[in-house]
Amino acid sequence: MIAAAACAAFAIVVWRRPSLPGSKAFVWLGLGMAGWSLAYAMELGSPLLTTKLFWAKLQYVPVALIPLSWLFFVLSYTGQTDRLSARNKALLLVIPAATLLLVATDHIHGLVISRISLESQGSTLLMVRHFGPWFWLHAAFSYLLIFIGSILMIQSIIRFPHRYRGQSIALLTAALVPLAGNVIYLLGLSPFASLDLTPFTFTISALALSWGTFRGRLLDITPIAYDEAIKSMHDSVLI
Repeated sequence: MIAAAACAAFAIVVWRRPSLPGSKAFVWLGLGMAGWSLAYAMELGSPLLTTKLFWAKLQYVPVALIPLSWLFFVLSYTGQTDRLSARNKALLLVIPAATLLLVATDHIHGLVISRISLESQGSTLLMVRHFGPWFWLHAAFSYLLIFIGSILMIQSIIRFPHRYRGQSIALLTAALVPLAGNVIYLLGLSPFASLDLTPFTFTISALALSWGTFRGRLLDITPIAYDEAIKSMHDSVLI
């Protein structure tokens, strides 16, 4: 719940500062993290398996939204919006849209969640998921989008002046910490069996983004994309 509130608050802050390139994608990223955290909190607090399954399925809306929002934001932030053609956007939406459709009809085919059961952890009942083949396809697609965005952000840290590196490192931390938590969960390496660590790590993401905003002036300093615009000009610039 703390993660959901922190991510939602950050989304509101960004929404009020539309001058940041990729601000719309950034707002959706914050709302996606907030939605996933809130839905998982409701799943953990639900006493019935059917209710837990409802909230588990609802989580796939932000799960599908977050990787796309991250990639769209990074492309805008690093001045590479030429790659965001209408055709490319449509292609990127195919797998997330198919995933949401399959989740809604999963009781028929089990391609996303093939089997579920309850497991007791102290006083808490956790829902154990056994994933179907489409889940792994969507997970690979999501990891690919996050990986591409992260590589572009790392390139920006290397290529651009020091004043932007704090922003880029904060953004990279906000993306990679939840990714690490999700990998640990899917590989069964979590110290808390059957507990998805990803929504909890969004608290760290919110802290990193807050630091980038208030210390690194993420929403105030003209970002990397504008440096590219200045460098590509043929005229002299007098400051």
